[in-house]
Amino acid sequence: TIEFIVTFVFIIGFTFAFFRIALIYTNGYLVHYATYMASRAYMVFDNNSNQPTGGDGDASRLAKRVFEGFKLGGLINGFTGQLQINDPQSFNRHSNNLYVGTWVDFKQKLPTPSFAAGKDLNLRSESFLGREPTRSECYERICNAMGEAALQEEYCGIHSTLFDNGC
Repeated sequence: TIEFIVTFVFIIGFTFAFFRIALIYTNGYLVHYATYMASRAYMVFDNNSNQPTGGDGDASRLAKRVFEGFKLGGLINGFTGQLQINDPQSFNRHSNNLYVGTWVDFKQKLPTPSFAAGKDLNLRSESFLGREPTRSECYERICNAMGEAALQEEYCGIHSTLFDNGC
């Protein structure tokens, strides 16, 4: 009887821990999907501004609205994560910064076999998709490239590295 009780308690504890860990994974996937969708909204937003950095603030606000639209606080118990944005304005405009996008830091309780509350897992969901150049930024880049080519005495006097920057 004692062996049965010990084994039964162990199996029930293992089952509850398994379900709790599965719930942590599910919550992580949900947060990651919301972060990814906010990053996509941030990436493609363009308000047709005449300034190359004119749409970054509006894109940030749109991304935060998309993230908040998932209402993660109501779906995940104790969720307090906030969407953070690594925008191009915080860097040198002429540097090709690859890490532009969104991330969210949040916590989940890890089940422990003790009677005390579980430990906090510090989790991060990030989606660095980049930011598409705005129309005015493309216009500025193309004009600069054409101006540099026109200033050369020879047609092939300028060396440029071509890459797909979204323009």
